[in-house]
Amino acid sequence: MKKYLLPNNKNVYKANLHCHSTLSDGKMAPEELAKAYYEHGYSVLSITDHEFFADHSDLNREDFLMLTGYELQIVDPVRPRRQGQKCAHMCIISKDPHKMKHFLFNPDAFDLRRLCHVPEKIPEMEYVGDILTEKYYDIELINEAARLANENGMLIAYNHPTWSLEGEDTYTKLKGFYAMEIYNNDCFYGLGLDEYNPRVYDSMLRSGQRLGCIATDDAHTVYPLGHPRCDLFGGWTNIYAEELTYENIIKALENGDYYASAGPTIKECYYEDGKVYVKTDEAQSITLSTGGRRSECERAAYGSSLSEGVFHVKPEDGYIRITVKDCYGRPANTRGYFLDEFFS
Repeated sequence: MKKYLLPNNKNVYKANLHCHSTLSDGKMAPEELAKAYYEHGYSVLSITDHEFFADHSDLNREDFLMLTGYELQIVDPVRPRRQGQKCAHMCIISKDPHKMKHFLFNPDAFDLRRLCHVPEKIPEMEYVGDILTEKYYDIELINEAARLANENGMLIAYNHPTWSLEGEDTYTKLKGFYAMEIYNNDCFYGLGLDEYNPRVYDSMLRSGQRLGCIATDDAHTVYPLGHPRCDLFGGWTNIYAEELTYENIIKALENGDYYASAGPTIKECYYEDGKVYVKTDEAQSITLSTGGRRSECERAAYGSSLSEGVFHVKPEDGYIRITVKDCYGRPANTRGYFLDEFFS
């Protein structure tokens, strides 16, 4: 029986789920960001300014949807921050566009009066639990953030582990995250860090976490549109949903109906009779990775390309996931599919 890993009967909406505006440390106003992404073919945008929600639903269009979100930071209270100091960043998306409850809030994490240039956009804060005057880096506190997010109707994603200097002692012990950033464009392209993290993602899957992977811009637009180091439009998530509504996009994220890309398009991915079939646009390689050492790869000869691959799935694989790379080495990644999903 054929089982589509990427839905074949839904619309595909291009999304950026992590960026910053002039409400925190970005250089473009929310209105400018929404216009830029809309004109670049995106259908979904979440402006995730640091430490507080802002409702940007006034920027919605008939064919463009804003998701209400923010980025939460957990870091030891050292001023100034040490160069080698670990921290944890997480993007929160509310399942209700007008529900904006904050938690684990540290009033010293960001000086809103200094950073915010559009004061009328700063909402009156609504908090869950105590306000923290000190927020020490700690795996229990990170997981507490995820617990509070889930209990209060929010999705939480784990961000840029390379920039955050985090290791397996952290990310293999996380609980309650719906996704992790497998690719972060601002870190990878803007800052030159190795923020393409398939190994981290595999470590999280092998630790028993069932979560998706997303690609984001994390745009701050320090460099303007058109500049070689501009951090917009480099990483996105293609979301499969019946229609472009807040409820449907949230449902798709919860169900794992999406894939991450920094270039290639995955046109089709399904399982049938012990094999996974993949169709793409022009690619240099298509790889099946598993929960163990085994993998399979289709690779084009130098100067040519391929657009499909067929791979075996074995009972001992645990999970499988697909990576597509184009001639520039840019990746697209499906989430990990555990084998019990194939027969549900």
